[in-house]
Amino acid sequence: MIELFKNSYVTLETADYYFDERLHSDVWTATEEAQKECALICASRKLDNLNYLGDKKNAGQPMAFPRVFGQNEGIPADIEQAVCEEALALLENGDSVHTKNRAMGIQSVTLGSASVSYSEMKQEGLLSSEAYRLVSKWLRKGFDITNPTFAEAD
Repeated sequence: MIELFKNSYVTLETADYYFDERLHSDVWTATEEAQKECALICASRKLDNLNYLGDKKNAGQPMAFPRVFGQNEGIPADIEQAVCEEALALLENGDSVHTKNRAMGIQSVTLGSASVSYSEMKQEGLLSSEAYRLVSKWLRKGFDITNPTFAEAD
């Protein structure tokens, strides 16, 4: 079950509204609610592992957002949209043999005269290039090794 800002950045209602206005979202529409929620939670977790600009609004919050960006705070619409795009990609391709091969670091597969080559994933581990495009402007471009922060695992 979705708990906003505890395990997901997007509610099922928000995602349904997003996909109502998006072309080629038949997979989303045909998916049962429980699977949709699972996809949104998984997508939020994937996005939560990225290194974002700004700081968490509250140090003890379980997820990276809401964040403080200078004088602004909250969650950018880009992040919510990226969760939806990544959730759709997980439903469409998350269990494909090609996704599994790339995750294992396989660069190419040859079967008889047919072959498939995989390019290096440059999307921070996201399946959706659209999700990556949406979040990329909110990502830090390096890591501050002089001041690392560590959080205790739950």
